[in-house]
Formats: sequence, structure tokens, C-alpha cells
Amino acid sequence: MKPMSFYRLYPSTVVPKDPDALAKWLYDKWAEKERLLDNFYKYGSFLGPGQPAPEGHKIQQDSLRYLILHLLFLTSSYVHYHIIVYLVKKNINKTNFIIKAILF
Repeated sequence: MKPMSFYRLYPSTVVPKDPDALAKWLYDKWAEKERLLDNFYKYGSFLGPGQPAPEGHKIQQDSLRYLILHLLFLTSSYVHYHIIVYLVKKNINKTNFIIKAILF
């Protein structure tokens, strides 16, 4: 089984501004989505039998981009971890000083 997706893009000019009209538009899109899913479950195609499938394309992932993003995430996590540890230690030292001053 291969993953399938089907989506449509709508320009913002076709989306109603009025709340009631927007609600009706959204309900219509929901009903359309349900019809598409029914077709997919029955026929294995979103558009139904005999309908040409839209032209698809394979998504190419950029390995260098993922490497850079992961390195950025790991570096950021490392820095934030040390900042939090520093602040906690600093706060504990202040708290101990205050407790000692109060008790003695």
C-alpha cells in the first residue's frame, strides 16, 4: 500500500468573509471531502471510476537541509539545557543563602 494524498488550493478571494457564508462554504467542502473519500474507498481513486487521475509528482527531500535543521535543533537544545541548568543552580544557591540567613 502506498500513501495517497489529495488536496486542493483555494485562493483567498473565493473564501467568503461573512461568517454564515463561510460556515456554508466549509460545510460544502466537508461534504465534498466525504464524497471523495467514498470514491476512494469504493474504487481506489478519489475521483471515481473512469476519471483521469490528476498529475502527481514525487517529492524530493533535501538531505543537506535536513542535516542542517537537525544540527540547529541539537545545538539549540544543548544551549538551552545549559542555560536552564545555570539558572536552576543560581536560584538554588540564592535559596540556600536565604534559608541559612533566616535559620541562623
